[in-house]
Amino acid sequence: MNIKFNYKSNKLSTMRTMNMIHNYCDVNNIEDLKNVLKYAKENRLKILILGNGSNTLIGDLPDNILVIKINMKNVEIKDNIITAECGAMLPYVSNLCANNSLSGLEWAAQIPGSIGGAVIMNAGAFRSEIIDVIETVTVMDYNGVIHELNKSDIEHGNRWTNLQEKELIVINTKLKLKHDDKDEIKKRIHSYMEYRLKTQPKGCTLGSTFKGHYDEVQDKKIAAGLLIDQCNLKGLSYNNVVVSDKHANFIMNNGESDPEDVLKLVSKVRNTVFEETGIKLEPEIRLWFSKETLEKYDLL
Repeated sequence: MNIKFNYKSNKLSTMRTMNMIHNYCDVNNIEDLKNVLKYAKENRLKILILGNGSNTLIGDLPDNILVIKINMKNVEIKDNIITAECGAMLPYVSNLCANNSLSGLEWAAQIPGSIGGAVIMNAGAFRSEIIDVIETVTVMDYNGVIHELNKSDIEHGNRWTNLQEKELIVINTKLKLKHDDKDEIKKRIHSYMEYRLKTQPKGCTLGSTFKGHYDEVQDKKIAAGLLIDQCNLKGLSYNNVVVSDKHANFIMNNGESDPEDVLKLVSKVRNTVFEETGIKLEPEIRLWFSKETLEKYDLL
């Protein structure tokens, strides 16, 4: 166990904004995790678990927070069952499935997130979600006790599971895939990749900033990017942070930006959409800031 103090956050998030984390620890195995949980309890530290940081904006966290990044990445295949540790990257697992003629994770081949993060937020794309293929999830509680959850134990919704509200850490996940023709699987991966290249910007970003809005009257989900675009917010910027011209739901960091610069732009976009449409968009990205800062921008 190696606790680091005042650790720079810019390499921990795909937004690449800079801030200092008061308490940070990399974890490489189960025993390390148990030890760091014990340390947190003894020092009265609250815990935040970081995946690959592809949907997490790290800001002015209080000094009683311990950020833990778990680097366990082993993946095993047995017939059509994949067992992946929480730190395994989605593109790696998706392509491993494809090479073994297993279908169900084609949508994940271009998502720069981890299995653990994907399970916690019910990641998905192209009308598929990771919950579709989950069999079981092995978790550890904050006392270091391991539990196994069945799919039926996990409540889920649009980019949400009830695991976000529990003191549980994803250790590994069993995914049940379907046998399919390898070439057909790779064709689907390629088509998704081509679509992303045409519609999504490259660079320092957290991907989709807001969740889609479900319209009960029309009984359909309205893409957040469409609402933002209708409000003519493409190109809106604050310092080096800008709403992408290519996809309105992507906020880009085009230079050395402070996390609060991003937060200001997120708040501005959200408030403008609400003023013009009456719809209050819900952030899809995780905002790791102090309560005071989130209240300041009406994002608590």
